[in-house]
Amino acid sequence: MRTLASAVFRSPAFPPLCLAGVLLAGLLIGIEPVGGDPDRLYRPIKAELARALAEGRLPFWTNHLGLGFPLVAESHAAAFYPPNWPLYRFLSVPAAYRLSMFLHYLLLVAATFAYARRLEIGPTGAAVAALSFGFCGFQSIHSSHEVFYHALAYLPLCLYLAEWFLAEGRGAALVLLALAYALQLSVGHFQIQSWTAGLVLLTGVWRLAGAPRLVGRVFGLLAALVWGSAIAAVQLGASWELARFVGFDRRSFADLAFFGFPPAHWVELFAPTLFRGIPGGPEASYWYSQGTTGYEACFYIGTIPLILAVVGLCSGRGRGRGRSFWVAISLASFIVAILPVLWLWGFAWVVAIPGMGLFRAPGRFLAIASLGLCLAAGRGLDTASGGGRTWPGLVLSWLFAAVAAWWGLSWCLRPDHASILGGDRLLLSLALTAASWVVATILIASTVRRRIGPGILLAATALELGGLYYTSTTEWGWAIAVPEQSPVLARLA
Repeated sequence: MRTLASAVFRSPAFPPLCLAGVLLAGLLIGIEPVGGDPDRLYRPIKAELARALAEGRLPFWTNHLGLGFPLVAESHAAAFYPPNWPLYRFLSVPAAYRLSMFLHYLLLVAATFAYARRLEIGPTGAAVAALSFGFCGFQSIHSSHEVFYHALAYLPLCLYLAEWFLAEGRGAALVLLALAYALQLSVGHFQIQSWTAGLVLLTGVWRLAGAPRLVGRVFGLLAALVWGSAIAAVQLGASWELARFVGFDRRSFADLAFFGFPPAHWVELFAPTLFRGIPGGPEASYWYSQGTTGYEACFYIGTIPLILAVVGLCSGRGRGRGRSFWVAISLASFIVAILPVLWLWGFAWVVAIPGMGLFRAPGRFLAIASLGLCLAAGRGLDTASGGGRTWPGLVLSWLFAAVAAWWGLSWCLRPDHASILGGDRLLLSLALTAASWVVATILIASTVRRRIGPGILLAATALELGGLYYTSTTEWGWAIAVPEQSPVLARLA
């Protein structure tokens, strides 16, 4: 037992997992996302799931929500997701909800770390990649959306298993890939699952271009995805039938094009707080004028990871797999995210591609771009801590910062934006940004000169991302058991 504990503490995956656990420790004592979707959608649905499990059945129908509907077909219930069975059978709904959130975030960090290591990124670089992706902007605004942080945890895991199979051809990797994809599908919603399937297949095709002998293994990846879909067919079939019945299988183009990412907000990479706290909140008229809301538009990975990403992209081909693949994928996903605002007819061509017109909110594709940038940050830390050429990347990152600062000021002080985006809020945001960049640069330069270890960068990254995570659009508060702690709802239940 002592040997096992020693191995865990000495594992390079332990620091990012430990920091993630510390950032999310509030979940273990009763602090959780409150209001909005958690209280109006996810926890009420999970309460019905818990009621059914306590009676030894699946929630085929509920008459406690709306006018009644087949809850097992509502994928947000995730009635066929195995981890939900013990969680919601033996724990209270609030406790199960919080523990599930905590464990899936740890899975996301661990899976991203493993995937980065499979791409030959060093241990400390993989740690930064995992932590920054686990708490990036996408995660901060979607911390109130259970299906997203549940499903996203399986995306890097499936990519890791795909890379393992392509490299070694082991059947165990295919079996695990099928099981992981089935678990991801059983979580529900299915948008991130479609990304996972696409990225797994694109990984195979990319590898095939450089090694034609891998053609059989690429078909193996396809077979594993089909196998996983077959395992989850009981959920897929029921959810598809419900979607067809209510008409959600045919979304209008206007619905598909809304919630894109405003191209002008690319500056958020440089200044994550620039568009926070504006009058009117996340649903102010400003957001609607940009074709989205503050609940769906956010793009940052942290100051230290961003600078390291530029360093990683400037360090040449070097060691590691997947560098060019992730540059291409990140650029493509960013373009898809901004296309509805930038070029509406171009987006119409994109949604005409089979499968691309099933889900709305193209701004969510920034989750993929964020993963690519976080992996580049891992390579950048490898370069900085390994004595590689770091200074060109540092100089270029500061040129980027200068352009971003100019653009941010110009955008926020436009006559039609100044009353909303300007004022003291803008000055405070820019002051915080400037301080973050100065501190980040000093820490990275100190790492290059070996005056501090890379662990300091990891801790500083956690500090910044933690602050941004808890000041995003999600409200956090003490758990309230619904309907038990509500006299009215308790009687209705």
